[in-house]
Amino acid sequence: WKSGRRPVSRAETEWAFRRFGKPGWYGENRLVRPEGWLTELEEKTGLAAWPNRGDFAVTVRRSDLRLLPTDKPAFENFQSPGGGYPFDMVQQTAVPPGTPLRLIHGSVDGDWLYAESPVAAGWLRSSDAAAVDAAFMWQWNTGRTAAVLAEDVPVRTADGRFRFRAPFGTVLPLLRRSGQGL
Repeated sequence: WKSGRRPVSRAETEWAFRRFGKPGWYGENRLVRPEGWLTELEEKTGLAAWPNRGDFAVTVRRSDLRLLPTDKPAFENFQSPGGGYPFDMVQQTAVPPGTPLRLIHGSVDGDWLYAESPVAAGWLRSSDAAAVDAAFMWQWNTGRTAAVLAEDVPVRTADGRFRFRAPFGTVLPLLRRSGQGL
């Protein structure tokens, strides 16, 4: 939350639309993406109002950070090495649950957020993020934490409701130890 870096600029975000606006990108059906496939995506971003957010959040599940606000992949030529499946070129990275985010922009329909994480910036589903306040950030930064040291660990609420599966290395705030869990 306190990276000291300047927020990502609109121009840096628009770069992805220029990159994928060039011909030769393929969809999940192995067919060339039609000309203008980005038009609807670009319209729903509302980039003319960039930035329209300035708040903070934390991921509530494993979240994809994407170069474009879509779950649909874009592949390069399937005939060239590293060009086809599974190399979705829209995928920037993935971040684990509990990752701090600086929210920079929200899409017009509210479905996507452009966020900056400690490792990268990109679009993620707004349902993957929960708003945090100063008290939460202070507790996160000064309180005790616990790291997940196994793969695919179920994380539950205090009353036992399943929330998500945490990958190895996920760091979460530690509220207390209880029985056999944290």
